[in-house]
Amino acid sequence: MRLTFLASLGMIAAATAHASAKATCEQPTVCCEEPKPGPFAFSFPPERDIACSQNFYVYAEGLAFQAKQDGMEFAARADQGTTQTFLRGELAAFDNDRHNWKYQPGMRFGLGSYLNYDAWNFNCSWTWVHITNYETIHAPDLGLLGGKPSSVVVPFWGLGLNADTLTATCVWNASYNVLDFQLGKPYHLSHAVKCLLHAGARLAWINQHLSQHYGNLLNTVFSGPIQHGDNHFWGIGGRIGLDTDWLVGKGWSLFANVSSSMLSGNFLIKQKIEPTVATNGAEISNFDIQRHMHQNMPNLEMAFGLSWKQHFLNNRYQISLQGAYEFIEWFDQLNLRKFIAGALTYPSDIVSRGNLTMNGFSLRLQLDM
Repeated sequence: MRLTFLASLGMIAAATAHASAKATCEQPTVCCEEPKPGPFAFSFPPERDIACSQNFYVYAEGLAFQAKQDGMEFAARADQGTTQTFLRGELAAFDNDRHNWKYQPGMRFGLGSYLNYDAWNFNCSWTWVHITNYETIHAPDLGLLGGKPSSVVVPFWGLGLNADTLTATCVWNASYNVLDFQLGKPYHLSHAVKCLLHAGARLAWINQHLSQHYGNLLNTVFSGPIQHGDNHFWGIGGRIGLDTDWLVGKGWSLFANVSSSMLSGNFLIKQKIEPTVATNGAEISNFDIQRHMHQNMPNLEMAFGLSWKQHFLNNRYQISLQGAYEFIEWFDQLNLRKFIAGALTYPSDIVSRGNLTMNGFSLRLQLDM
């Protein structure tokens, strides 16, 4: 009899506990979904402590980059005149003064997800930067030397332009577009160090336009010609990288990322001089050339910065803010031909190869759900 009474009390207590748990789930404070398989030991995403996580995130970044490129020298100032050998002067290029490399605006948008299977990460992003730069050089008035100005500007881009000038101006415009798809594996190496090893595909379109205007030509009746050069590249290839987070505490962390890619790409090169007509009706020796070429294009990127994260709405969402300084290097991007003035037939002809580099600041706002 006593045993039967004790057994009845145990059954009632168990039923009451089950009903209480169900009642709590009927009016949840956060959610009542079944927890996803886990834990994953050292392999889990950074938002694992989000309640009812959907393992999905979106982000937007503002970019301010300095864009630079080798091989864009467009003229030289000779201070000993046209009757002597080139002895002294100044080379005209965008990198004469580091302040000439202005910060260019850009944006980066991305979205990603953490898969239920072992917390693999999928991420895709689009990066856009608009590049524009302007530089000019003038020959100062240093008097006459042999009846000619003792300071002149020697053009570097001008087939058939056998004359020195007094001014030269160069304008550089470019549009930078990169689309990345990556699959990664997040790990906690310790309670304070996280890393994400990732690999994927990269598509890139980098369209450049370089134009030079040479004004006040000497020893000719022609007005100053304008040379136009288009350097268009597109490519597709593979990318691999490593992202690391160093947790400081209270939502703050330091991070350092590095990645590299190799793209199989194509270049479309176009160069021409606008028709220039003299006062006597004659036309300058103009040219219009075009070339298609295939080339493997390597790329290297690095980023260092500081981030902060905070949960809100009963830990159902996470917002993060991060600032970084980035370095981007594209090798042998410039492939325009440089025709240094000398003869009206075919002057010195070289390929002005140059690396395209960008460095600057990025600020990201991200929402994890």
